[in-house]
Amino acid sequence: AFSVVIGLIIVMCFLILSLLLNTNEKKNYLTPREILIQNKLSLSLTSPEAALLFQNVSTYQYKAIQWIFHGKHSIPLTYDSPTLIQRYCLAALYFALNGDRWTRCGQQQQQETNETCLDENGNVSQRFLSEQSECSWYGIRCINGNVASITIRENNLVGSLPPELGELKELVYLVLSNNHLNGAVPKQLQQLSKLNTLLLNRNTLTSIHLDSMSHLPNLNIISLGYNSLQGTIPEELFNSNIDCAISMLDLSYNMFSGTISSKLFSCPRLQKINLEGNKLAGTIPSQFSDLHMLQLLMLRNNALSGSMPEAVCALRQSTLQILSSDCSIHSQASGRPFGVNCTCCTTCS
Repeated sequence: AFSVVIGLIIVMCFLILSLLLNTNEKKNYLTPREILIQNKLSLSLTSPEAALLFQNVSTYQYKAIQWIFHGKHSIPLTYDSPTLIQRYCLAALYFALNGDRWTRCGQQQQQETNETCLDENGNVSQRFLSEQSECSWYGIRCINGNVASITIRENNLVGSLPPELGELKELVYLVLSNNHLNGAVPKQLQQLSKLNTLLLNRNTLTSIHLDSMSHLPNLNIISLGYNSLQGTIPEELFNSNIDCAISMLDLSYNMFSGTISSKLFSCPRLQKINLEGNKLAGTIPSQFSDLHMLQLLMLRNNALSGSMPEAVCALRQSTLQILSSDCSIHSQASGRPFGVNCTCCTTCS
């Protein structure tokens, strides 16, 4: 009788172990629908390691694709859904940038406060990851069903910009100012050939990984001021084999060093240039006078020296309305060993 009891116990142990193993297998099992969706995203995304990242539970990519699989969607998602890729990319943005802790319109905020989600103009919006169309989410605007604008300012976005943003091919405006973005501006943004406005000012970005502006022929406004960008001003921003469309460039209050690159003057449409608050040295290039549309040139709080070129001063008689620098008379008074002799500056420091 004792041996029978032992046998039954052993059988029960095997049954329990088998049940646990089956449960774990079910957790990792993908349905045919999920396999098709994952394969479609893996092939569509430019990141070669996308398929591996989908399997790593610690990544934002894993969280995003799990939401695609199991989240609520007003229109059921399949591998051939026209909004699959952009819906995934916006979910990646949410999870990569600490979406549950956003100040406004995150899912966690709804659970904690149940407040209505309002956009910057006070209009009711849908929260990120809501089942409604992503075109109705906070800060998102679409044209013909395609994401054309992402504007999420001062909303406690924390982390590095996800490269998946480069898959939003119709994106025109990317505005993520006054947050806590860190790391690099990813090179995948070069895929946004329709991008017109890039506002990433007042974050803690440290580098720009753009190889060439030739992929961004419509980029008109660049604002990267008040970050932690280091090294020389990247010539890649102006290294273009096409007509440079940039009209406003703000790189103020970073940690750029070296001299002002001559590549800057390959953008003839520049109207506003702000390089204040860096560690730029050397003399001020006379080629600024080649920018015949220039209205604002701000060079204060650097280590520039010499004299303001006469040709630049001549622009004060036409387009140039605001011209600032570290004028030598003020530099001498403050004991600084550098300064610019400028008789035409509108502002000195």
